[in-house]
Amino acid sequence: MNDVTSSAPPAARPDDERQRLAEMFEQAPSFMALLREPSHRIVLANRAFQRLLGRKDLVGLTASEALPPELAQLAVQALDRAYRSGEASHFPAARMPVPQTPELPAGERILDVVLQPITDANGAVAGVFVDGNDITERHLAEQRLQGALAIKTVGIIYWGANFGLTQVNDAFLNMSGFSREEALGKTWQELTPPEFWSDSERAVEQVNTVGEAIPYEKQYFGKNGRRWWGLFAPRRVSQDEVVEFVLDITERKEAEAELRRLNETLERRVMDEVSGRMQTEAALRQSQKLEAIGQLTGGVAHDFNNLLTVIRGSAEMLRRPDIPPERRARYVEAIAETAERAAKLTSQLLAFSRRQALRPVVFSVGHRVDAIRDMLATVVGSRIVLTTKTDCEVCYVEADPTQFDTAIVNMAVNARDAMDGAGELTIAVAPATSVPRVRGHRAAHGDFVEITVTDTGVGIPPEQLAQIFEPFFTTKEVGKGTGLGLSQVYGFAKQSGGEISAESQPGAGATFRMYLPRVAAAQEAAQEEGHESDGGLGRGHVLVVEDNEQVGAFSSQLLAELGFETTWAANAAAALRLLEENKGRYAAVFSDVVMPGMNGVDLGREIARREPGLPVILTSGYSHVLAQEGRHGFELLQKPYSIDDLTRVLRRAIGRVSSPPTEAER
Repeated sequence: MNDVTSSAPPAARPDDERQRLAEMFEQAPSFMALLREPSHRIVLANRAFQRLLGRKDLVGLTASEALPPELAQLAVQALDRAYRSGEASHFPAARMPVPQTPELPAGERILDVVLQPITDANGAVAGVFVDGNDITERHLAEQRLQGALAIKTVGIIYWGANFGLTQVNDAFLNMSGFSREEALGKTWQELTPPEFWSDSERAVEQVNTVGEAIPYEKQYFGKNGRRWWGLFAPRRVSQDEVVEFVLDITERKEAEAELRRLNETLERRVMDEVSGRMQTEAALRQSQKLEAIGQLTGGVAHDFNNLLTVIRGSAEMLRRPDIPPERRARYVEAIAETAERAAKLTSQLLAFSRRQALRPVVFSVGHRVDAIRDMLATVVGSRIVLTTKTDCEVCYVEADPTQFDTAIVNMAVNARDAMDGAGELTIAVAPATSVPRVRGHRAAHGDFVEITVTDTGVGIPPEQLAQIFEPFFTTKEVGKGTGLGLSQVYGFAKQSGGEISAESQPGAGATFRMYLPRVAAAQEAAQEEGHESDGGLGRGHVLVVEDNEQVGAFSSQLLAELGFETTWAANAAAALRLLEENKGRYAAVFSDVVMPGMNGVDLGREIARREPGLPVILTSGYSHVLAQEGRHGFELLQKPYSIDDLTRVLRRAIGRVSSPPTEAER
């Protein structure tokens, strides 16, 4: 027999083995401690245990001395049971309050703990070994996952390594109609119609290469073969798992399809209507149309402007750089341009119906015409000689200057078209002491400013003179004019307390005379304009009062973008209750005008009575209260408004509170 003892590895010395075990115990990632005697005195505690309790001087302390007071009693009871019974105890989610330490923040920790009794050579329990792990982060992650899966508006689905469904939330089940058992295990090929496979394959490739895919739209099969549209955004969360967020966009897609169908139908109808246009126009030009348009415009414009507020603001938000380029290019400009066109059309209709909330200020008519002369020259073209006679020192009016400019431009454009681009156009400003009898209305006497626009065009036939201010009336070819230009002039003049008349003979040109009430020259307007730009916007809490939930949420979002805190109230009663409960909290009130119950103007009056120094900003796309009686001293922001509009009005309103009063205000 050969002696092989010489080739065997040397036996580890007991001291070395103990040292190695001690190092393993000390450096273990889980927290460990050995407690002796019925008093549970700590004889060993590794670094993880020390970090957990936030102290190093644990050896020699009892459990009740070492542990936080709010935990000590329960912990000692559990240790007593383990010590007496000799049986291990497992606590998979024990909660332990911990103090602030350099290594751990203060708060509650979730622990997975095992209490293992230790016996001596005689088999009697001599102590308890504590072993556990801090599972706080895992527990919080599981809670976050469960919270995400509980979202009711966004579908959340998890794909396994082979892109089979491993987990879905209730929102996805509601979208698809499947039960959980029916959905789990399905692959994207089973759920996706073949015509959308290329989109899905491209998304899978992006997820496999860069970890996520650009959100994309496609159809999914639901239960019983039903199809539904979704917006999908997948992202890889681990080597073997992908999470995908899904929005159900079926209603939007159906609305888009219906809109396309309506557009096609509208185009066909337009083609059919062209042949009978002359007969249709004769009916549309009936005198009753003036009253009908005035009645219809206001109500339609209110709801329409609410939509425009959201559309326009959404377009501005979409211009942010985090929107994917192809979607931004496709949608943003279309939304913004549509909002601008719709807003302009609404404004013209409201002006005609005399339901537009104007912003009157005192200004010199002559100076105003001089200010837009260059623009008028560009509009009418170089072949028309433009002459202005504006030397009138007493020709001041109180009106909306922007709408005044629009009215002058509309009359100039009408004259340009009547002259076929060549001729003479004269705009004169002069004081007048009366307004002649116009369209059956009696003559009026008083102080007026007369703005005369005279052209050398083809003139207006007598039978058309009574119709030229009606909306949609035009003698131009289809597509060359809306027929709203002169109706805007009419609406502006009437709402400003004035009148408009037209004189013409065929072949001898035409003269339009707009009369506006004359007022004394005032310095307040100039002072106010200078005051608007002073100072910063400031910060504070704004109370938003808006009965339309969508507009209220969007207004709050815009104000938050400007740095304000916001509180939303759905009506005036709720707003007054909030003001009463939170006196001095709000920097301003931003309120819609047209609301159920108390309207915005009455709300503003009540706020002025209760808190005289609190600024009130009113906003509306349509309000007969504002149109007939003015703004009642409140700031007005017309819908649809932009962020710049909102900023300017807030600066003006809040700045007045923070700035000392001017001489005029005293």
